[in-house]
Amino acid sequence: MNMAEIVVTLGYLAALLIWAFINSRGLTVGLWANRAAHLATSQTPLIVALAGKNNIVTLLTSIGYEKLNVLHRASARSTLILIWVHAFGRWRLGLRGHASLDEVDIRFGVVSMAAFSLAALLSVRPIRNMAYEAFLVSHIILVAMYLIFGLLHVPEVKYRFWPALAIWALDRLLRMLRMTILNKLWVYVFPIGKGLDDATLERVSSDTVRLTVRRSFKWRSGQHAYILAPSIAALPFEAHPFTIASAYSEESHAKGSPQEIVFIIRGRDGFTKRLLEASETRQSVPVVIDGPYGAPPRLSHYSTSILIAGGSGVSYTFPLLLDIVRQAKSGNGVAQRVLFVWVVRSASHVDWIDNLLQQAVQDCPSTLQLSINIYVTQQSLPELSHENGVKGDMTSIEKKQSLAEISTTSLTSSRKARVLSGRPDIGTMLKEELSCASGLVSIDVSGPSALADATRDALVACNEAQPAAVLRGLPRTTLHLEVSP
Repeated sequence: MNMAEIVVTLGYLAALLIWAFINSRGLTVGLWANRAAHLATSQTPLIVALAGKNNIVTLLTSIGYEKLNVLHRASARSTLILIWVHAFGRWRLGLRGHASLDEVDIRFGVVSMAAFSLAALLSVRPIRNMAYEAFLVSHIILVAMYLIFGLLHVPEVKYRFWPALAIWALDRLLRMLRMTILNKLWVYVFPIGKGLDDATLERVSSDTVRLTVRRSFKWRSGQHAYILAPSIAALPFEAHPFTIASAYSEESHAKGSPQEIVFIIRGRDGFTKRLLEASETRQSVPVVIDGPYGAPPRLSHYSTSILIAGGSGVSYTFPLLLDIVRQAKSGNGVAQRVLFVWVVRSASHVDWIDNLLQQAVQDCPSTLQLSINIYVTQQSLPELSHENGVKGDMTSIEKKQSLAEISTTSLTSSRKARVLSGRPDIGTMLKEELSCASGLVSIDVSGPSALADATRDALVACNEAQPAAVLRGLPRTTLHLEVSP
């Protein structure tokens, strides 16, 4: 939880607690205890709505559901506090008579409270990341228990619970319709000797696979989609989100051809581990795609873009780079400079996107200054000297025409592709880029939280990025973070 989320949660909770305790006639227990319960149930439809992939807020504002999840968590945590405030108040009044634990409706309330509390506990990131699939199943079951037993506890406020159930059902229905249309699932309802369309499965490194599927739909660079692979999934309808690592092709759309959708997936545990293991014996796997989702920033109006990725986070930044180069090549963009930074553990990881990255370098027009720096953290690379005056720890990739070689033959000195040993000095890099930038600057980071934190801290410490810097004529800077667990 970052500072912004803490502030939002505390502010949200403070507002609800004020409404719970204000004008309670000298803090009369019965008043604030019941009011806390009413406020908690009033949040229920909102909590469910903000958790859905297809919600009215996203449709009206174009804010991605993953961004709204901050409000979902703030509302849920505040509701948890209100539920316990209500329980404490009823305990203070005494658990007797109609409030006795012998009463069935009171027991229903206890079960509802316990289910919601456990759901909130298991949602804590460290616990959630340890076993995401188990979290997903338990979360659905526990929230369903909260809604059902809450409805049985206080049936007189059923108008607070039924909308939540209806919203959840609507989200499921919309997702099913989207998947049916996108994957043409009606073809498989009536057997014609054909199964689900297969996705190409390719092992690109010891712990990473590249999944390629062809579908006819449109997406923006930086968006993600959910993958359902019935033959690999441990649970029915198990879906996992992955960033689309390829850029949408207008040419394919004009020809009416399906789009090639690429996912770069790091095998860790659960579904991704099973997918990695499947790549050892299989070259394809039947999949269903649900998407696209997300509202990534549009970089078309930024003069300078700094794209920083760690590991498989390149799935997010690489399509943004392709988009900028494509716009510059067609003369539609305003971008003047792009710095693409990728931190990988092994030089072999560059093979994930090597060919496409070389193509992007070659397609880059003279109007766009492009610099590509790839940092290899676990290999020592021999120092090479280049005719354009650039020196550093560089090497070719797998004896191919390397990015470094392209930089000496195809690019001017202002557009270089370098493979370096070690980790980038984020602070120095940002300071250099911002000091010479003009116009709007976008900094987009995708990868581990350590990389995001380092970039955020470096930007805070950089004088060129302070609010007062704009008054000195320096460019306005926007930071966007996509943090992986």
